[in-house]
Amino acid sequence: MNYELSDSVSFFGELCLYSAKTNAKNSAGNSLGSTPIFIPASGYYNPFGPIGSPNRLPGLDIPDEGLPLQIRNYRYTDMGSRNIDVENSQYRILGGLRGDAFGWSWESALLYNESNVKDSQDHGSSSAIQAALGLTTPDAYNPFTGGDPANPSLPVVGMPNAQSTIDSFMITAVRENNAALSLWDFKVSRPDLFSIPGGDVGIAGGIEYREHDYDDNRDSRQDESSPYVDVVSGTVYGSDLLGHSPSPDVQGNRSVVSAYIELDIPLVSPDMGVPLIDSLDLQLAARYEDYSDVGSVSNPKAAMAWNVIEGLRLRGSWSEGFKAPNLEVVNIPALERLNGRLDNYACEADLRAGRISSFSACTRNYGVPGLRQGNHLLQPEESESFSYGVVLLPELLPQGAGDFTITVDSWTIKQTGIVGVLDEQFAMNLDYLARLQGSSNANV
Repeated sequence: MNYELSDSVSFFGELCLYSAKTNAKNSAGNSLGSTPIFIPASGYYNPFGPIGSPNRLPGLDIPDEGLPLQIRNYRYTDMGSRNIDVENSQYRILGGLRGDAFGWSWESALLYNESNVKDSQDHGSSSAIQAALGLTTPDAYNPFTGGDPANPSLPVVGMPNAQSTIDSFMITAVRENNAALSLWDFKVSRPDLFSIPGGDVGIAGGIEYREHDYDDNRDSRQDESSPYVDVVSGTVYGSDLLGHSPSPDVQGNRSVVSAYIELDIPLVSPDMGVPLIDSLDLQLAARYEDYSDVGSVSNPKAAMAWNVIEGLRLRGSWSEGFKAPNLEVVNIPALERLNGRLDNYACEADLRAGRISSFSACTRNYGVPGLRQGNHLLQPEESESFSYGVVLLPELLPQGAGDFTITVDSWTIKQTGIVGVLDEQFAMNLDYLARLQGSSNANV
């Protein structure tokens, strides 16, 4: 909406509403090696159960009371395909004023934008699966129903688990994500701040204030508030979601104050008659931003456009840029991930002991837990960019047939202070190198 309040002032506004729903299917859940599930010795289908249990295998050299069986890698195929429903909604409200006064154009506005995502997925509960495996009656979950060799991706038809048994450990996991932006800005511009021989110098500038809010709310079975407790070993695991590592909730907010200024300077104009310079224009700009959580940064920019003759332009620019780390990587609490990694130090020991002939023969791969956490000491990423190019406007086509433009550009971007995760393998490699030199990496 636009509404003229007077000859020099007008109101503008915008209301945007967005909604989307998607549905998808995913394969049946599987267990993680980092979160094993035990079938207790008393479990009805445990083949290593106590003497007298209906499914104990004969001839076992194990205690009479039986042994628990650990499940480290198993896909619960008879769970069937899992539904995934995602609801996404967003709204944006903008209102502002713009006008002209004393030779300046000005504009100021208020903006509020909020987005919400709700992700609902069918899952298995590790606690409930453990309970179903541990039943002492035939309605216990039987992981040994086998499969059809001709259709290995399908569950067996002959001895399926009862649907009521499967339903006993099926749950719906919900993850909700909310992000909001509140913004106020004021900007001015003028095409003729002052004049030089090449023409009028233009200027634009502005200030801005922003509030960012972020909230990622994981399901209680994944954010460690409803953990999975292994009844056999007593181990507590932060996630009760089958096949998912624990992931804590994340909340964060920040405020940002920013300002910018830009000058458009015509150094040479066509009517000046300078040889080999039809026109020469220079752009100078700078931006400053101050973040409440990661510090401040300022960046300049310079660009030039040189029209050698009519139809031939050379152009180039230099600028510095930045990107603040997002609220998640700054605020996420400690979480653990388990990945397969190569232990180079153990490989070195095998190599020196003659157990292997080269590093390529080393098999020291382990599931290595890595702890990761947000970092409030992170600073904005920075970059430096160079670009240059040629613009040709040849008069190849007859008048009335349109314009024809050729552009050739090259650019180079160098980034510093990039935010990332130094994963377990890098940390272990650094530890290996340090140990060969008589020290170690404290992160290992």
